[in-house]
Amino acid sequence: MHIAPYDNKNSPIVDVDDTTVPLNYFNIVKLNKGQAFAYQVPGYETCIVPATGTIDVDVEGFKTAGLGGRVEDVWGGEPEGVYVPSGAKVEMVCQSETAEVFIAGAKYDEVLDPFAVRADEIDLVQYGSDDTKTHRKIKHILGQKQHGKVGRLLVSELFTVGAGGWSGFPSHKHDTDRLPTETRHDETYNFRFKPNWGLTLKGAVREILATEMLTALDVTTSQSFSVIETGEQLARNDEPSPTRSAVLVRLSHSHIRIGSFQRLAYMDDMDGIEMLARHVAQHYFGGATQTRLFKDNGRLDADAPLNELLPALLSHVAAAIADTAGRWLSAGFVHGVLNTANFNITGESFDYGPWRFLPSFEPGLTAAYFDQTG
Repeated sequence: MHIAPYDNKNSPIVDVDDTTVPLNYFNIVKLNKGQAFAYQVPGYETCIVPATGTIDVDVEGFKTAGLGGRVEDVWGGEPEGVYVPSGAKVEMVCQSETAEVFIAGAKYDEVLDPFAVRADEIDLVQYGSDDTKTHRKIKHILGQKQHGKVGRLLVSELFTVGAGGWSGFPSHKHDTDRLPTETRHDETYNFRFKPNWGLTLKGAVREILATEMLTALDVTTSQSFSVIETGEQLARNDEPSPTRSAVLVRLSHSHIRIGSFQRLAYMDDMDGIEMLARHVAQHYFGGATQTRLFKDNGRLDADAPLNELLPALLSHVAAAIADTAGRWLSAGFVHGVLNTANFNITGESFDYGPWRFLPSFEPGLTAAYFDQTG
């Protein structure tokens, strides 16, 4: 479940016994200098972590002064936290000009002792790599180092490193108790982005214009299903900022990209390539879901030997893309940011940022402002 950003007025965002994540509790508290905030959550152990600013914390006589030191955002230093036992009364007082404070909790009845976790006591773990887009740093505030001092609560800050990272890779689920394969637990995430980029409302409208025009000109393309304005302000270096943001919902015959195969090939995952290839052959090139072009090329046998299936699949995908590229030329269309992440295996292009339609052939045209070489 996604909760859009809103002014919670220091009231819990995920309260006790939430219908979706009943094991969790989460709040964001914003304070000005000298302002105090007190809370008590019976049946839940909690952890106080300043996102920005500095606070003093008092947990029924256990006092921690000067907690937190980040000024601008969560990238401004290491996190610090205070563990608050289940049901304990706690008060925090803002010592900086302003402070934004996370309060994370988990259902737990046993009452333990409060303690502080300073910046030099966090448990830093790194996973993945830049090459596979899985590089991430995990800063455990309540983790292995605090084993035995905490009940069920795990509190961490996860930083995705590099561009296009998969912070949740590999995909997984944990909503069923079936040990040792899976254990039931709940997770709550608060996402922050730097730089504060994303899709602008103007960009979403541009994509609608592109997809509608291409469709009218009989070009194979994704469709723009809906645009939802998020209410957030984005900072972009290619548009006057701050600017309005949006979520665009696309429709296409498939969302499997050429890059999906490239990634598996880079990881030398032949089992994954075979599984994906047979899935694509069966569902996109082997039955009623085929487009007009695929029917002309005949159907693929998803059960064929791999050394026969892969060349045949490559031929079908190449023919579909060639057909789309030819239709672009006849329509006078320039994509502007075309790469293997913006073409799917059904031959449909998508992700229309800086695009242009040419009334006549212009070999020196640059459709993308940032393309210095044309």
